[in-house]
Amino acid sequence: MTAPFGTRRNLCPVPAPYVASTGAQIKFVRSGTVSSSPDESQATRSNQQPGPSGGPASAYYWYTNFTGDGTNTASTGASSDLDVQFSDMECAAGLPYTLSFWSYYAPTSVRPSVLFRLAWLNAAGTQIGGEAKGPMAQIGSGSTTWVRVAQTLIAPANAVKATVQAWFYGMTSTGSQALRWTGIQYEQTDAVDTYFDGESTGAAWEGTAQQSTSILVTDAGGASLPWAHAAAM
Repeated sequence: MTAPFGTRRNLCPVPAPYVASTGAQIKFVRSGTVSSSPDESQATRSNQQPGPSGGPASAYYWYTNFTGDGTNTASTGASSDLDVQFSDMECAAGLPYTLSFWSYYAPTSVRPSVLFRLAWLNAAGTQIGGEAKGPMAQIGSGSTTWVRVAQTLIAPANAVKATVQAWFYGMTSTGSQALRWTGIQYEQTDAVDTYFDGESTGAAWEGTAQQSTSILVTDAGGASLPWAHAAAM
């Protein structure tokens, strides 16, 4: 008898930087207190190094060297230290979507916070209403302390895409320090789930490898089926 199965989709088109180019996936959208004018070239791919437990199998991540202004601003009403914008991601109106990723900031004495901001777009590319914002969440600090942060929001009527930004606050070090992030997951679900992308067991890329959304075939209980992903393509 054939086991029942379902599918999960990671709707982030470039969830981890397997390839040298960041493409349109990561870019800075405000200058804040960055050392120099921020642009995509500052979001550099790491060499293969230990990544977060439970995160991308590649163990690659993005990083940028960042200089804070010496103040500990951690208010959603204040200007953020650094904004990172991801590629637009698809959605369907009325459904919940959960965005998550792993991140940490190099200084051990500081634990910055991140705020997710989503702008919902209709089929014409026009923003629907105001931005949706989640509560502040602390990211990791120190050389190896990865922390996964997540936020769930419901797509409004007529929404077909979400423009996603992560705003970082509270980077107090006045020396150049590295901010790292990886394992971006954007999934149609009401709670954060285990990470996957097209490199994961039982999963496959839905387009160009490492540069597209991915699909994971699961059994009825949600466990991945390593033999099943080809049938879903």
